[in-house]
Amino acid sequence: MWIVTVALNRPYTFIVLALLILLMSPLVILRTPTDIFPSINIPVIAVAWTFTGLNPQELEGRLTTVYERQLTRTVDNVEHIESTTVNGIAVVKIFLHQNANVAIANAEVTAVSQAILRQLPAGTVPPLILNYTASDVSVLQLGLSGQGLSEQHDPDSVWRQAEPDQREPAPRAAAIQGIVRRRCHHRLDRAERDRPLRHREDWSV
Repeated sequence: MWIVTVALNRPYTFIVLALLILLMSPLVILRTPTDIFPSINIPVIAVAWTFTGLNPQELEGRLTTVYERQLTRTVDNVEHIESTTVNGIAVVKIFLHQNANVAIANAEVTAVSQAILRQLPAGTVPPLILNYTASDVSVLQLGLSGQGLSEQHDPDSVWRQAEPDQREPAPRAAAIQGIVRRRCHHRLDRAERDRPLRHREDWSV
């Protein structure tokens, strides 16, 4: 090749170029900005729905698909929508354009989420809405287990001990998942229930 011919004919020129690159490398490295997590200004709105008792197929057909169709008709500056549906949980991610107004998009998503509740299965609660950018990543994922504790007692320890440290700048934590809520069952005597009551103590539990 021609570059090999030039290097053989003029060796001192290539030696000087190599020394110049060696001397300039530290200066270039120090001036080059380095970021492990570069900032990508693509706003994202995540909407997390919870409905206990439905499998992914039923939850997708009765909640996720209906909600996604409503978002495309109401929210502006939507680039694309992604959704993930598992047992009892549906997470819808709304990716906006770079020049989108996040405040207006938040208001529109909140309004749609409240208005569509009547079209969803009975008992659906309002979702959890989070804002982040495409460059945000999870810093810590914590899994807890307790020896000798039931699934009903674990949430108490989680809520008391696994709270984010408010001393850190802008701490954010997602909702705790994978726990069993406590339930209280009361049995009433139908004969006692049907008769007229005079005092509250007349109920037999």
